[in-house]
Amino acid sequence: TQNLKIANKALKDANKALTDLTANKVADLVKGKVPSTNNASVADLQAVARAGLDFAGNDSDNVVHKNLGETLEIVGQGLD
Repeated sequence: TQNLKIANKALKDANKALTDLTANKVADLVKGKVPSTNNASVADLQAVARAGLDFAGNDSDNVVHKNLGETLEIVGQGLD
């Protein structure tokens, strides 16, 4: 079981590193920190698509995340 714990920790660490890397790439693109002479790779485009958008309505505790290309259904209810 010790080997499984070590492997599990390694996988969690790798996942966090990849998640942080993707978030940093998107943030750098938004801030204009990437030279305009750089070509966008498929991985860059996938990172942007996965970053998507977060939406909050009247119930701001319930945030809805949508990737680019996904539809957000809006229903007008609840307030007069």
